[in-house]
Amino acid sequence: MIQSKDEQKKASVSAKVTPDRLRQIYDILEDEQIPFEAVVKKVGRGIREITIVADANNIDHFKNMLV
Repeated sequence: MIQSKDEQKKASVSAKVTPDRLRQIYDILEDEQIPFEAVVKKVGRGIREITIVADANNIDHFKNMLV
């Protein structure tokens, strides 16, 4: 059975990063072809948490990006 785009399962991955690392991630994501959503929160002094949500079958791609 083929699922429509709206029915595909979503997954998320998050990481706590420095502002410098966050800028590097933004640069990578700017040219990203795989659809995703990203949310960034300040969690401490000089620390940001980025959460990326994408189709479950693509989430490993984003996990590797955040390492």
